[in-house]
Amino acid sequence: MTFEEFTEFYNTKGYCPGDVGRRQRLRPLNEKELRRRFDSVEKSKASALEKYEAKKEAVDEDDGTREACRSRDGFKCRLVAKVLSTPGGGLLNQTLKAKAGPLYYQLDMAHVFGKGSHSWMRHDLDNVVLLNRYSHNCLDQGKHPIHGTSIDAEERERWWTWILAPHVAFETLAEKAKRRP
Repeated sequence: MTFEEFTEFYNTKGYCPGDVGRRQRLRPLNEKELRRRFDSVEKSKASALEKYEAKKEAVDEDDGTREACRSRDGFKCRLVAKVLSTPGGGLLNQTLKAKAGPLYYQLDMAHVFGKGSHSWMRHDLDNVVLLNRYSHNCLDQGKHPIHGTSIDAEERERWWTWILAPHVAFETLAEKAKRRP
């Protein structure tokens, strides 16, 4: 929209495009005030467009990371795969299925070090694994990924160490997390 179109809109309708409240003014806006309002609306549009483009870029990068993670982990929950490969794992897996219900079948890209507190590691493939939603939520909330009972930070770290091995050492990832770029 040009400034002339903006002014014509104001003169026709009695309010500016983008106005939230359409109340009658005590006096009409002069050209300087109209120019300031026009610049403000244009700046707002540009800012919104920039935010949209940035978000779209981040979503595209998330999609790439998600697909790489799924492919690397064989489209399976890494925790379930490890549980099943241990002696007595079938019983643990049955316990997990019973606790998790339908969340057992939903796979998430889980971040070892969260995307909020460690945003620079958001797309680091070493920092993401494929987990079922129940276990993912449990680990994020400081709970046992199979039984759902509370665990301390050390036990949570032991679970991540076990889930990550042999692909990545938790200690190496923790060092990377400390070095913010």
